Parts: sequence; C-alpha cells; structure tokens
Amino acid sequence: MTVFKKNPSLSELREFTHQTLTMLSEQNIPDTPEAYESRDRIQSLAAELDARLNAPVTIGVVGEYSVGKSLLLGPLLGKPDLLPVEAGPSTGNITVLELSRGEPGRPTTTAESTDVAFLTEKQLAACVGAVLDDLVRVLDERHPQLGAEATLAGYNPVTDPRGWALFEAWYPGCGSPRAARSRTRRSAPRTGTPSPSCAGSATRP
Repeated sequence: MTVFKKNPSLSELREFTHQTLTMLSEQNIPDTPEAYESRDRIQSLAAELDARLNAPVTIGVVGEYSVGKSLLLGPLLGKPDLLPVEAGPSTGNITVLELSRGEPGRPTTTAESTDVAFLTEKQLAACVGAVLDDLVRVLDERHPQLGAEATLAGYNPVTDPRGWALFEAWYPGCGSPRAARSRTRRSAPRTGTPSPSCAGSATRP
C-alpha cells in the first residue's frame, strides 16, 4: 500500500485509490454486518475520490471586454491564434475550450469542427434576470440616488416587449456612440462563433 507524504500529488492519490479498491475487492472480511458496512463505506469513499481525480478540471476566465483574455489563453495553451484577438470586443460569447491530453512533445492541435450550443429563450431570460437583479441590489446599496429599484425592479429585457429600451433610457451610457460601435462589432458574425444575439451560447473548439 502506498504511504503518503503530507501533500500527495494527484498521481499518488490515483495510485492509492486504485490499490485500495483492488485490495477491498480481493480481501476476505469477517462475515458480520459491521465489517460489510465498513468495507462498503471505504469502497464508496475510494470510488468517489477516484471519480474526482479523473474528472475534468474547470477553470473560468472572466473579465471586461478587450482586456486580453483571448490573447492570454492562446499562448498558454500552445496556440497563439486559438481565439480571435482584436482591439475591440471579438470573442463576444461564452466560449468553452475542452482540452485532452496529447502526445508529449507534440504541438497543440485543434479539432476540425466546432460545436455551437445556444441557450433557450427561457434560459437566457433567467440569466439576464439574475444579472439585473444583482445590479439593482448593488446599485441601491451603493448609489441609491440612481433609482435602480424604482426603474428596473422586476424588469427583464428578454421577455419585456420593450426589449432593452427601458434600460437604455435609464442608463444613457448605453446610447453613447462608443457603446453603439461596440454593439455593432459584437453583432458581426464570425467563423466558428455564434452571433451575440445569443449571448449565453457556448463554443467548443
């Protein structure tokens, strides 16, 4: 059986769970309810640990538009041109990169196709509603003079017939020339990337 140091590596933990599950499957135990219960509990914990060790690791990269997220990810993954990079907002959607282990010493390659998944209108409305609810709560706490609660409480531009008109009227910055240019850039279709009219979509290169 593997003996661990204080902070075992992932490979050491994998070896430990494999040895534990193998030992439990081969070991003769006393024919008592307590022994079977202990064995089953240890097997369950070892199997859970093994599943966690072999599950994909999810890392979220978030930030404002055009701060360099795509520019950073490409070189880190060994492929600088992996994602579109421009001075203005370019990726414009939730993008999911699924990685698989390649051969040591070989360059990073990408799949020949891209899967695009779109949120349903109900899912998109739920996401937008949650974001606006948080916005209203924070603004009322920090800037009550803006009257966010009075104007935006219960408002959801996805389901409201007025669309974003109410929000843009309340926040004049959305109607500025700079914001308008930004929205125009994001609305341009791009190869392998869904249009931002489905802002909750996911792209898997």
